Amino acid sequence: VVSASEDRTLRVWDTETHACIQQCVGHYDAVLACSFGGAGHAIFSSSSRDSSVRTWQTATGVVIAVYSGHKGQVYGCAMGVIGPQVISSGEDATIRVWDMSDGSQLDQWGRLNRMQLQYAEGHVG
Repeated sequence: VVSASEDRTLRVWDTETHACIQQCVGHYDAVLACSFGGAGHAIFSSSSRDSSVRTWQTATGVVIAVYSGHKGQVYGCAMGVIGPQVISSGEDATIRVWDMSDGSQLDQWGRLNRMQLQYAEGHVG
């Protein structure tokens, strides 16, 4: 299990002992979300108020890559299950897809207006 925190850290927890086995430091503001990837638990991603998305090595707590491009907070992140990708959603009303192999932005959707954001209820079906 990995958890995100207002104190700018992420923590990896042992599910049997409930002990923190790794503390990850690298974001410059509160960490808002984190997610393990399709490659098992060797790598995870995080997103933050510092406008960045990061990928981390679980075993060492070392940052593998930093993805920049969002304007404002990055609320969510997920890792691709088919390819080496990270998906993020931010305060700038965009969803971005990042290539983990070279850090480039592969795609972007968005710029919903404030009214659309206010009434967004999530996925249906």
